[in-house]
Amino acid sequence: MQDLPRSVEDKLCDAKLISCFAVLFGIDRWTRPGILCGMTFPTKGLKAINHRDTHYRWIYRNRAGKNELWVEMSASAAGQHLIADVPKVVNHEMVPLAIDYARAHGWDPIKSAPPFRCKYLKGSFVAIDS
Repeated sequence: MQDLPRSVEDKLCDAKLISCFAVLFGIDRWTRPGILCGMTFPTKGLKAINHRDTHYRWIYRNRAGKNELWVEMSASAAGQHLIADVPKVVNHEMVPLAIDYARAHGWDPIKSAPPFRCKYLKGSFVAIDS
């Protein structure tokens, strides 16, 4: 790091420190902003759904070879979001199923917390062991 300007070297050291802190305290890269350096919910390509008189936004993503359904409440500024592992073929009926399962098992899209994770398996959603 001797060839780098001092400001760049400081930023690299800060990034390494944050990574070490995250590993020590079990914080993964999927946490919300404000809880260390989390990944934000995507903004492009979102679809809207009104489910049980609540507005949600969702997107289907393929990240690192895993197919994921990401859901958040539209009115929630920094609330907990839902990440569901889904098969390669996704239909729109999976979105309300994921929302119902998550809400019944402790997902609170209003509070700020790490994402609620679940998995679509054999026609329904199940919890992912942490």
